[in-house]
Amino acid sequence: MNAFKIVICGESGVGKTAYVRKLLTGEFERTHVSTLGVEVHPLVVKTNIGTLVFALWDLAGRAEFRGMGDMYFTGADAAIVVRTEDMERGNCGWEGGMRERKFGGYITVVNKCDANKPRGEEIYISTRNDGKRELLAPFLVLGRKLTGREDLVFLE
Repeated sequence: MNAFKIVICGESGVGKTAYVRKLLTGEFERTHVSTLGVEVHPLVVKTNIGTLVFALWDLAGRAEFRGMGDMYFTGADAAIVVRTEDMERGNCGWEGGMRERKFGGYITVVNKCDANKPRGEEIYISTRNDGKRELLAPFLVLGRKLTGREDLVFLE
């Protein structure tokens, strides 16, 4: 079994926690409650090479918690930066420091849009409307990169 620490970060209100909860439960929560600090959840995925466990570190997006971000990135294998379609690419405060981090890389997920439109390194999702397969797309990309297996396929 391979285990990877994935930091989920982005500005407040972009849908990081809603994304994580939909992945884990299949349910979309309409209420918004800001994350305080960090919440950690395991995402277990069966693949053609065995089971992968992604430890999802859902970080608070509010500015007052940003100073603790470096601590949460310690030991991270990769990150998912969540932003919304109305935010310009690269304008999210979290994306700037990603290139400097010493880990397996990051992927940008654009949430709250109507269609899945991959654009370069970005994956477009709708936490409200998409199913698990679409929501797992960023993890398939990261899983292939982190395992070094381009033939990696999710079985569920």
